[in-house]
Amino acid sequence: MGYIDVVEQDGTIRDTKTSGKTPAESIADKSIQLTIYAMGACAIHGEMPPKLTLDYLIYTKEPKVKIFETTRVYDDFTPILRRLENAIEVISKGAFTPAPSDSWQCSKKFCSFYSMCPYVKGDK
Repeated sequence: MGYIDVVEQDGTIRDTKTSGKTPAESIADKSIQLTIYAMGACAIHGEMPPKLTLDYLIYTKEPKVKIFETTRVYDDFTPILRRLENAIEVISKGAFTPAPSDSWQCSKKFCSFYSMCPYVKGDK
């Protein structure tokens, strides 16, 4: 389940993000989240959203707003569906790949399995 921040009257989907630095220009084009939102819009409304945007609130010395616009086509859904199929297969087999040890996800703060994880070295 997910929540879309804003759907404009024409069907454009907007998502608001915050960052301490300006993201790469390709951020919206590569966003899996926006692709999944487009898939949901197609499933619910029967048509592709005309536009998808990431509205970034950037907290730099001079705060700024940067809007990244993109679109999707039906072929963009195939890689996401393949990823979902893979995730379902992995979960059904109980074969979980650990996060990289230097990942922010591999920490006491963000992983509820950290204390019992066999892939964590040292203090658990």
